[in-house]
Amino acid sequence: MLAAWAQAETVTLAARHDHRRGSCAGSITITAEGIEYREAPRDKPRKKPHRFAWSWADTQQATLSAKELTVLTYEDRWMKLGADREMQFALSPGTDLAAATAALREGLGRKFVAALAATGTAPLWTLPAKHLSGFRGTAGAIEMRSGGIIFRSPTLARTWTWDDLENVSSAGPYELTLTTFERSRIHYGGRRDFTFQLREPITPAQLDHLWRRVTRPSHILNEFTTKEN
Repeated sequence: MLAAWAQAETVTLAARHDHRRGSCAGSITITAEGIEYREAPRDKPRKKPHRFAWSWADTQQATLSAKELTVLTYEDRWMKLGADREMQFALSPGTDLAAATAALREGLGRKFVAALAATGTAPLWTLPAKHLSGFRGTAGAIEMRSGGIIFRSPTLARTWTWDDLENVSSAGPYELTLTTFERSRIHYGGRRDFTFQLREPITPAQLDHLWRRVTRPSHILNEFTTKEN
């Protein structure tokens, strides 16, 4: 993915921005500076065509899925009791998102959420699992790869690099919890937990390997060290 980003200074995606009434078609451009959305020209131009731009510093979190890009800003919405402003842009079905994924991860680091199941190298191991959330669950599979963890299912997908994970824990061989840096409104400190009910037991060796990879001593300082160098 980083190679795909390196080959193009900008990434452009066709997108649609829905309004309270109607919508507008346009494009999202990802550059080395940040993210921008521009409404496409119309036969009857509007007085104020929609245009939004966020630098990486102005972006609290960006979530990319197969269907949409969501940008969470630091801007307060007084009509929503101070909730941070969130902008959603629908993407065209079947869009190749490899370059966009690489660009967003390069620009945002832990502030990027890859709501996609990455492809590529074969997993080191795979376990069928059910993601538990509220009163409903999502059946899928957890994959451990050399670069991180993937969860794939028909309705939920995530790709976590090792730097996206803060902790891993297990209450037994049929349960696994991943604490991520994804923003959560209900968790103190903003961390989001993903708890999985495993359909096959995770072995002590698998759990130990996963725990050591996530909680390695250099993990906490890795992001700061990278920026300093």
